Parts: sequence; C-alpha cells; structure tokens
Amino acid sequence: MSGANLITSSELPIASLTNATAISNGASLDNKSCRANHTAQALSSAGVTAGTVQLQGSLDGVSWFNIGAALNINAAGAVFQGSSGATPARFIRAQITATITGGTVTVFIGSA
Repeated sequence: MSGANLITSSELPIASLTNATAISNGASLDNKSCRANHTAQALSSAGVTAGTVQLQGSLDGVSWFNIGAALNINAAGAVFQGSSGATPARFIRAQITATITGGTVTVFIGSA
C-alpha cells in the first residue's frame, strides 16, 4: 500500500472527502487491524440536488469492496449517514460514485 492519500489516526472519525464534487476516491483510513463496524456521514453544501457516495473497505489497501448501501445525496444542507456491521476491513474510504450536482459534499468515516 503506497502512502499516497492515506490517513492513519487513532482518533476517529476522519474526513475522507472535503468539499468534493467529482467521481473520485477519498483518503483512506488505516485502522491498523481489521474492524467490522464502519460508518460514513456525508454533509452536503447549499445547492446540492444529486449525487452518490459509497463507503468502501479493503484488507490490503489496494483491492476495494463496497460496504453497505450507497448514500443518495439529494438535498442541500443535509446530513446523510450510512453504516454497516460485520464487514471486516483494515482500510476504509469514501468514494463519490455519481457526481455531486449543484454543490459539494464532505464525508467523514469511522470504524469500531
């Protein structure tokens, strides 16, 4: 796993995406070991009308899989939350899978 775009923290949550709009992968969090419970919280800015964010996990930091259902970001100035249990992953990240329209999104991620 290269160190590019990787955040290591003992204090969760961390911002994986900040003021993002385009289809992209957010910074990944290295949990240092596998954890099974993961949460994503997306905060939309003013003007947002559409977009999708997916929480993803990885065991090696290279191959990624989706965790839980994607978050449909469809309102301005709102908080969207998704979580999933019983999905072991060492690394987690947020991914914009459909462009955020009309504004931006900031996504915090955490594991327990």
